[in-house]
Amino acid sequence: MDKNYVLQTDINPNFALCNFNWQSTVKSSVLTWDWPSDREIRFAIVFNCTEEIGESPDIAKLLSDKHPHDVVMRDLASSYETIISEGRRKFVVCPARFCSDKSIGLCPPALTTDWIYKKTGIIAKTTYNPLHLSQYQKAELNFTISNESVIPINILSYVLQESGKEIARYPLDSQLILNGGSLYIAKNQTIEYVLHPDHEHLYELNQ
Repeated sequence: MDKNYVLQTDINPNFALCNFNWQSTVKSSVLTWDWPSDREIRFAIVFNCTEEIGESPDIAKLLSDKHPHDVVMRDLASSYETIISEGRRKFVVCPARFCSDKSIGLCPPALTTDWIYKKTGIIAKTTYNPLHLSQYQKAELNFTISNESVIPINILSYVLQESGKEIARYPLDSQLILNGGSLYIAKNQTIEYVLHPDHEHLYELNQ
């Protein structure tokens, strides 16, 4: 075990972090929490894990394996932000304090995220071109994909709206997403896009 750290065996409920949350975007992943009222907790140790660690990670093993980690100081932040360059990550956050011998004592229980994945961004834009002497318009659909050129089937649907209400919903062909395309719709209609829930952990839609 790293000589700078000591795993505390007695669990003090007043040391626990709370309101733990996380979110991921194309640019970064952000973990947030509230510090305990007991100011003896001065740090949060954040372990960055690429392998399965279970719901109750073995903090002693993470320390003995010299697992990669960062230290967040209470007086400077109550969040942790990082870039996931590839694959997926789980983060383990454990409160910590100074011990009498100046080592840092980790105070379980730790908080653990679900798997957080590197996200691909999809920017969807629609340009409307009304047709002369017609009740219809041509809607040009254009998509910009970051990081990736292969798009899963039915990842996006377009929602046809009229007076702000949905009147129909259709899946978008992956080739149309990659290459763009057009639709003819009524002049009083607009198009919005919806990301399939099964892909929300991997993709971020902006429109």
